Amino acid sequence: MQFQEALVWAMQESKVDETLLAARTGSNPRWITEITTNPDWRPKLDTILRLCHALRFNVLTFLDYAEVGSRGQHPTPNTQHPTPNTQHPTPNTQQH
Repeated sequence: MQFQEALVWAMQESKVDETLLAARTGSNPRWITEITTNPDWRPKLDTILRLCHALRFNVLTFLDYAEVGSRGQHPTPNTQHPTPNTQHPTPNTQQH
């Protein structure tokens, strides 16, 4: 699994840079830089949860990308907790 690649992707999707992520997690900015540049980074589950929480990013989507997205495939969105699409919302078909 490519956790480092998934973290960089999640940061881009969340529009969060290393400095803001370090502040949100209470981490040393050098640690954030180290993990975002180390392709061999293997985090523990609590680290993944902490980072995803700070990024406000779905953990299952993060793990899916770490597994398949790094191979050029697109991860499937988590359907248990879908993120609403604010750019193209589904029209309300109910008539009053």
